[in-house]
Amino acid sequence: MQFIGKVTGIHGLKGEVTFSHQLKRNTRFSQWDCLMVELNPGSFIPFFIESIKSIANDECICKLEEINNRDEAKLILNKFVYSSINYTIDTMNTINLQQYIGYTVQQGDQLI
Repeated sequence: MQFIGKVTGIHGLKGEVTFSHQLKRNTRFSQWDCLMVELNPGSFIPFFIESIKSIANDECICKLEEINNRDEAKLILNKFVYSSINYTIDTMNTINLQQYIGYTVQQGDQLI
């Protein structure tokens, strides 16, 4: 498994979610069977993909089979997303700063 991004929002009423990723443009999501979502630290749960489409170079809208409404989608909001173990992923050569959201940077006694 490889870190690919983070669930960043809920789209619509049927449980679709948006997730940002650090994958290359030509990634063929249509060939993927599932995304691994880290619900708790070290706990990776497969969520099977019903449909997925790119909406930007680094963002997708995804409908997962197990999630059927906004309340269920909220359970995976802001969770990290990993590739299924079945795929080798080419990531962009940029640093994805979203994986550091929620951390505090400190230099000596000073918060940055």
